[in-house]
Amino acid sequence: MKCSLLSALTLSLAFCFSAQAAKTTPLLDAETSWNGGTFHYPEGTPKVTAVKIRLKHGESTAIHCHPVPLFAYILKGHLRVTTGRGESRVFKRGEAMVEVMDTWHQGKAVKGPVELVAFYAGAEGTEVSELQGSEASGCQP
Repeated sequence: MKCSLLSALTLSLAFCFSAQAAKTTPLLDAETSWNGGTFHYPEGTPKVTAVKIRLKHGESTAIHCHPVPLFAYILKGHLRVTTGRGESRVFKRGEAMVEVMDTWHQGKAVKGPVELVAFYAGAEGTEVSELQGSEASGCQP
């Protein structure tokens, strides 16, 4: 009888713990980049790269573009992203974004330092970023 009672109690506890749902918070649901541009996935063997990026207050990235989709989450601060066409948007802590693709742009930390995590959906043999002045394929202003 003890085994049956213990088994029933164990199964009951296991069911209670497994029935609890994890809390989810949607961060991003997008079909275009932050400026309304399209993005596409590269051909080839998929390769995902994730990096943490930190900028000091007032610091800027080099002017660059991404030939692969980039999704980012701002951990700290305010990041202003400006394209070569002068489009600009500020992203702040807790926001997620789809970065512009095949478009020259630059990020700058405004109102203090910035920390973000960037996820690149690339392919083996494909660079995730190209610096302005390099032999970029398809990057526009």
